[in-house]
Amino acid sequence: MPGPLFWRVSEPALGDGSVRRDGGPPLIEIDYSFMRTGETNDVLSTVLLAYTTRTSYGFAAKCDKKGPSDHYALNSLLRWLNEQGLGTGVTRLRSDSEVSIRAVATAIAASRRPGETMVEVSPVHSSSSLGAVERWSQSVAGLVRTLLIDAGRRLKCKFMAKDALFAWAVRHAAFLHNRFQALQRGPTPFEQVQRQIGRAHV
Repeated sequence: MPGPLFWRVSEPALGDGSVRRDGGPPLIEIDYSFMRTGETNDVLSTVLLAYTTRTSYGFAAKCDKKGPSDHYALNSLLRWLNEQGLGTGVTRLRSDSEVSIRAVATAIAASRRPGETMVEVSPVHSSSSLGAVERWSQSVAGLVRTLLIDAGRRLKCKFMAKDALFAWAVRHAAFLHNRFQALQRGPTPFEQVQRQIGRAHV
């Protein structure tokens, strides 16, 4: 039996040309990225990312390790899904073929039951299959550096990726985007998902 049809409509989000998909189950792209501050000799830190292409709703969390054994990152991702009303129902979840991110996708699918999760693995060397989350990674990295530069100027100190404030900056970057980034079509991602204006304090 042939699968459902999907229509792809190019529509900028974050000013980066992210792709929105209309029709069929929501598509969520997940991936790991490596980020650091702009300080010299800083080390890369692992960040788990997710992006709902239909609403441009983003997720980011610093990880201590890759895979589903990082319970904080996995549980945070599940809460993020529930925020969007995607804790149940049918959802598409796409990752690359890396073992650790596939294990995360499998764990999410198990946690969503009885909701159905269509786990997809993008072809090797097919960066366009995960284009939305890759652009989301670039946006998060830029916001994180901006937040830490501002904090450093206010507190007169420098921050590195190993510092607790880096983990906060990663989470806060996603928070700011979801609630305050007006998309080309008008509302913010939070307004699209919650059908109300976000009034949280920054």
